[in-house]
Amino acid sequence: MLLDNSNSSPRSSDEKEVEIVIKSDGTILFVHDDDLYDLLSKVFQLDTFRASYVEPTWVGTWTVDVSPVEQILGGMTVSPRVIAIVKRREDALALERKWVQEYLKGK
Repeated sequence: MLLDNSNSSPRSSDEKEVEIVIKSDGTILFVHDDDLYDLLSKVFQLDTFRASYVEPTWVGTWTVDVSPVEQILGGMTVSPRVIAIVKRREDALALERKWVQEYLKGK
């Protein structure tokens, strides 16, 4: 189940949107957010794992390697799995977050 509040009233500037995936076995998946982690850890035992790597290259670009999340959740053993090579770190981080969120929805 994916919780979606897109039809709710506009958020204030101090609010943020966080996607949570709840699997049929009760597993909760989300991209780490300190506030959400603090809240959920009061009720559940949480395990945190690295989902991906965003690393600089020697030619001045940034790579997004998503092999960690695929190995943990998908059982794949292929490494690395680079999904993007971009000029700016900020762009790499945005692509990383988007890809991981979409991947979690499919799990």
